[in-house]
Amino acid sequence: MMIVDRIEGTTVVIEDGDRYFNADISLFDGAVREGDVIAEKDGRYFADKNATKKRREDDRTRKQQNMIGWRYKKGKGCRSFQRVTRKLRSICSIIMTRRRS
Repeated sequence: MMIVDRIEGTTVVIEDGDRYFNADISLFDGAVREGDVIAEKDGRYFADKNATKKRREDDRTRKQQNMIGWRYKKGKGCRSFQRVTRKLRSICSIIMTRRRS
C-alpha cells in the first residue's frame, strides 16, 4: 500500500511499505494530501478515496481502543499512588508528632 508521507513543495514523498521514494506532484491526477492511500496506473498516481477512508477509520478506532486501555491503566495507577501517599502522610505525621514531644 502506497501512502503519501508528506508534500515538500512540488515533490510528494511516498511510503511504500518500508521504503520511501519521491514523485513530482504533476504526476498526480486530482488533489492529494498527507496520509492519502494512492494507486498508480500508467505512470500516473491518484488518491484511492475508499482505501484512504478505511485506513483513517481503522487508525481512529485503534487510537480510541488504546486510549481506553491507557485510561484504565492510568486510573489503576492513580489509586495505588493515592494509597501510598496517604500511608506516607500518616507516617510523616507520626514522626513529626514524636519529634515535637
